[in-house]
Amino acid sequence: MNHALGSRLIGICLVLLAGGCANVGEKFDATKARSLDLGSMHDTDFRAAFGDPRTDIKQSSDSGSFEEVTYLYAHADLSNAQARQLSLEFRDGVLNAFNYLSSFDEDKTTADTQKMESVKKGVSTKTDVLAILGAPSGKVKCPTQMTDFVKYAKPGVAEMWCWAAFGSVSTFGDHSTNSTVIVVSFNPSGVATDVITQQQNSAGQ
Repeated sequence: MNHALGSRLIGICLVLLAGGCANVGEKFDATKARSLDLGSMHDTDFRAAFGDPRTDIKQSSDSGSFEEVTYLYAHADLSNAQARQLSLEFRDGVLNAFNYLSSFDEDKTTADTQKMESVKKGVSTKTDVLAILGAPSGKVKCPTQMTDFVKYAKPGVAEMWCWAAFGSVSTFGDHSTNSTVIVVSFNPSGVATDVITQQQNSAGQ
């Protein structure tokens, strides 16, 4: 399967659930995930806040020491499967990026592609984008090694914001999944330099 930005793990787990599993991963505190901001956490704090991650990858580069951890929880009932995923990146021990996705009704993340058209490259500021699209579900500071965002960290990009929507998966039929992602890049002055959108409907296999 080829899922849109940030949704590969969720897609895999939802299809597993639709195939008969009841749960994948461990529950974590989603309310804390929604209150994150860049620089708000250290690499010594995430286990106390969210527990042990599903994955923990460390790597070093000329830009510093990076650690990316991922939390994932998915649940299936008789009609559909839903999931939430949190990825955190720490650079030299400080939160450098986060990305949160959820298809659960109580904290479902959204991405409004119609409103996205009001974001103007070279004109819209962070304040403008926030007023247009609402609070992002993810933020990434450059440089980054976060898997889903490193290829968008082009020269001149200081920060990226992300909005993502991921539909639940029916436990019947073809287990199709729908995903929509919006990424807005900003220069060091906080002005939008690029607007990227991905929409995908993938059938489970």
